[in-house]
Amino acid sequence: MKDKAKELDKWRKRLIAVIFAYYKKNNQEVTIEFVKATACRGAGESYFNHIPKTKLQSLYYAFLNKNKAINYVEDLTSEIVNEQICLN
Repeated sequence: MKDKAKELDKWRKRLIAVIFAYYKKNNQEVTIEFVKATACRGAGESYFNHIPKTKLQSLYYAFLNKNKAINYVEDLTSEIVNEQICLN
């Protein structure tokens, strides 16, 4: 049972970190309670520790993909802006 608890704890920490990163990329300062509430809403659970492993993983990868998309758009727009600066 301890291995299962450790595994869940690892996924909870990963999810918290990736949600914090998402809000940071959007220039929002949030609390741990807000991040946990975000995860609970996404999982449809009332308590953060009740979110099953599959949902933790699903939410983690969803937020990871959101963060990657934000990075891609930032890189793309920065390239376009740099091209425009060079042309002027």
